[in-house]
Formats: sequence, structure tokens, C-alpha cells
Amino acid sequence: MSDNGVVIFLNTSLETIKHRLENDDTRPLINTGNSNDKFIELEKLYHARKPIYKDIADYEISADNLSVNDVADGIVSLLNITDI
Repeated sequence: MSDNGVVIFLNTSLETIKHRLENDDTRPLINTGNSNDKFIELEKLYHARKPIYKDIADYEISADNLSVNDVADGIVSLLNITDI
């Protein structure tokens, strides 16, 4: 991925992701029809993917407790600082 540009990992806790997705039924990999299964699948994906995302990321932004605008501002600031 890094060969094609900059990779920024938006690091968010599992609890935050659970909260954000608890009423979201548009995620086919976690929506099994049962809300308990949904969070089991989410946990599996989270623990499997997080180390990969951290490994390939050029930069990381902690996105817990940030609004979409705050995350976007952080990305813009990061890219401006790194002169990309």
C-alpha cells in the first residue's frame, strides 16, 4: 500500500468501534443477524487486522473521541507537516 501513497492508520479502540457500529447493519462481514454474533465477529476482525494496519501505516492518528472534522484536520496537518 505504501508504494501507492501514504498510509494513515486511524487507531480506534474496540469499544469505540462497537459503539459506532451497534446500530449499523450495512457491514456484511459483521452482520450475521444476531447482535451478539456481530460483536464476536467484530472482535475477531479487530484483533486480526489491527497489527497489520499498524505495521503498514506510515502514520497513526488516535481517533477515539474525535469528530470526523477533527480526524480530517489531523490528517491535513500531518500531511502538511510531512510535506507530502
